[in-house]
Amino acid sequence: MLKEKFADGIRLDPHPHNPYRICTPMMFIDIFYNCTMLIALSVVSRFINQRWGKQTSAGVILQGLLFGGAAVVGMIRPTVLSPGLIFDGRSIMISLCGLFFGPAAAILACSMAIVCRIFQGGIGALMGVLVILSSGGIGVAFHQHRKDHTYIISSSRLLVFGLAVHAAMLLLMFTLPLDLAILSLRRVAIPVIIVYPLATVVIGKILSDQEIHDQYVKRLHDSLAEKEILLREIHHRVKNNLAAIIGLIELHQASVADIQTQSHLSELSSCIRSMTLVHEMLYASGDLSRVRFSEYIQKILDHLRMTFGSSATIVTDVDISPVVMTLDTAIPCGMIVTELVTNAFKYAFPEKRPRSGNDVCRIQVSLRYESNTYILTVSDNGVGIPPSVDWRSTPTLGLLLVRMLGQHQLGGKIALDPDNGAQFTVTFSVQHQENIHGQ
Repeated sequence: MLKEKFADGIRLDPHPHNPYRICTPMMFIDIFYNCTMLIALSVVSRFINQRWGKQTSAGVILQGLLFGGAAVVGMIRPTVLSPGLIFDGRSIMISLCGLFFGPAAAILACSMAIVCRIFQGGIGALMGVLVILSSGGIGVAFHQHRKDHTYIISSSRLLVFGLAVHAAMLLLMFTLPLDLAILSLRRVAIPVIIVYPLATVVIGKILSDQEIHDQYVKRLHDSLAEKEILLREIHHRVKNNLAAIIGLIELHQASVADIQTQSHLSELSSCIRSMTLVHEMLYASGDLSRVRFSEYIQKILDHLRMTFGSSATIVTDVDISPVVMTLDTAIPCGMIVTELVTNAFKYAFPEKRPRSGNDVCRIQVSLRYESNTYILTVSDNGVGIPPSVDWRSTPTLGLLLVRMLGQHQLGGKIALDPDNGAQFTVTFSVQHQENIHGQ
């Protein structure tokens, strides 16, 4: 009996009775299990790509360690095909490491496998080292060719790649003594040239699909980033344009002597300002499509307090549920609040005093969200609306705008409670609101 000898991926102890015995079907079952382990390792490879990236030093080192470790595990725990004939997947793992992750990862994987192969020793040690180097070299060569020509690794290319790697493996068997080389080729040439390239295709296709997916995700992220920059710039420009309109109105207001006209222009400026605030908040926030409504309303009230100079005599309260709103909802709500609070500042406290029975002049804005319905309330404890005034049909611009925005744009209902001042309640639902309770 010949002494046990090692070839690349093969440990030979020729059977004394039939040294040319071909592999049994059990071989393919064992190889299937071996490939299953390699596929599992490809999943770990994807995790490394997603966590550290292929182009980073950490990612390259980890990939080299992973594939080199897989090669070493295959060499220590090989697949037994028949007594004295054992395969492992080092050529597959090292070549794919070079193909997908480049020279640095391949050198690391090859170094680990070579150390293990030299430690194993045997007459086939030289061949084993040469096959490791050839597998890594072919992988790096294909990697460079792909880098220069920029193509997707298809199944057909992977098959050609696998055939090249394992044809080189078979040729290197001639570095063994001639009788052992011929024996090895007769026993393993057919499974090596058929099964190993197919296993290379399977595992390589998994890695290729992962690579394509990662590239697709990266393009999506880049496209999203570009759109966010564009949308942010749009909000910025809209805000600047509205600010320019406000400036023109204020210039015209300063040149008009009529008090009533000045008042109308001031109200118009406040309405436009409420729209400007939305775009200003969106430009400065991380979410370019929705605003925190409580913050938005607080800024409107701060602006109106400065406009009317009533900070010392009138208290403004905000009681708003933590909700976020889209522009289509927030802007009309903001304009409604602007109009009603403006009316309260101008008319609710004619002598800077609250309604009888109250200690302080107070304007309150609240919003509740219940059962897919918004309830927006603007109230004051002032003199209230005179009973002779029908707010539903009055031609005044402010209340007309409130009715148009509440009933038509928001599709809601408006109610007035005249007890203890004036309390307007706008009830509406938003069927397609993307996210409520998001603050």
